[in-house]
Amino acid sequence: MVKKKKGGRLRGKFSDEIENEKVDTERQTSRRHLNSVDATVMPEHLEAQKLWNDGYSGQEVHVAIFDTGIDKSHKHFKNIDERTNWTSENQLHDGLGHGTFVAGIVASTSKKCPGFAPDAIIHTFRVFTNEQMSYTSWFLDAFNYAIFRKMNLLNLSIWFYVYFSLFVLEKKKKKDQSKSKQLCEWGGKKKKTYTHIT
Repeated sequence: MVKKKKGGRLRGKFSDEIENEKVDTERQTSRRHLNSVDATVMPEHLEAQKLWNDGYSGQEVHVAIFDTGIDKSHKHFKNIDERTNWTSENQLHDGLGHGTFVAGIVASTSKKCPGFAPDAIIHTFRVFTNEQMSYTSWFLDAFNYAIFRKMNLLNLSIWFYVYFSLFVLEKKKKKDQSKSKQLCEWGGKKKKTYTHIT
């Protein structure tokens, strides 16, 4: 399926096109649970409350989460603006839990596990299947749509092959620099073949 936007072509499935989502409860039971971790420690340790007291809680900030998706009705998120699917699977919900976890670090409203910017506006870009598979073309289409939507921040919290990540980052940097945008990245290597970018 092809979506046309201002002369360009963007491939993806949007939330209004995937009806009657069925959540795979069998897969959900295999999610990792972090109940033993005191999740309030990190925002407290980084003194997030000072920013919140000064009125900085992510309001009007659009954050793109490139990951495994998010469940539309999740009770710990109040500002899920858009969910898109760039994979071959016909679903938007998070079948693994990783995308929901990452979005929670950004914008969870849970008192037991608060996000750093609970008022941020979340846009999820589902670029991984339930089998943890992805393709470069899915990322590039999703990047182009994120640029079109003028995201303020983009989060990639995933492992890549080094050559793939460098190619994607260079494409993103060139597009962003032409529009006076910033791309912050952190990279690390594991066994000289993978890099991690956030």
